[in-house]
Amino acid sequence: MLTRRVPEFRQGDLGSARSRFNGSGARRPSAGSVPDCEPNWWKPLADWPEQIGAATRDNSKMDDTPKTSPPLTVEVALAVHAESREVIARGLREFNSHHLGNFEWTGLDVYVRDGDGQVVGGLIGDVALGWFSIHALWVVEGLRGSGLGTDILNAAEAAAIKRGCRAAILDTLSFQAPTFYEKRGYVQVGVVDDYRGGVQRIFMQKRLHV
Repeated sequence: MLTRRVPEFRQGDLGSARSRFNGSGARRPSAGSVPDCEPNWWKPLADWPEQIGAATRDNSKMDDTPKTSPPLTVEVALAVHAESREVIARGLREFNSHHLGNFEWTGLDVYVRDGDGQVVGGLIGDVALGWFSIHALWVVEGLRGSGLGTDILNAAEAAAIKRGCRAAILDTLSFQAPTFYEKRGYVQVGVVDDYRGGVQRIFMQKRLHV
């Protein structure tokens, strides 16, 4: 391959270098400050396209791997499959752990029993991430209005505080007990209107005093 000497320009030399060449590319006589070279030294070699090759200009070969995906089926299950539920729940927990850290939901329930050991009221809840989630609070009809609901809620909140909870969250329907919870420090944080037949689903929370 022909080796061509390329002049080295210093800052400010470009203009003077141009002045040494006429419009046709012929070199003008000079004091020799520019090294001898062919007047068209800046042009690419004639065989460059062959040296570059199609692999550099064409990326289509980089993506010729066949695209395949395993066969998938979408199944609607009317009967609960416990193992499948656990796979889904575990996958979501693993995803959440990247943002919230590792955590586990632990149950926190309150049961009220009569003299025969029968449950006549209580609360179902969970604790995680410093939050006490209340899923249900119920009192048998004959004991409603007796203050038992307040006793159940107070006992549950006290236990949640001991477990490190700083707040409680729940949802109730408009015909259930929103006023009951408001009187005990809960505030609305969201409402779903027309949940069914004009009924509202109301989301509430309360800061727990540690």
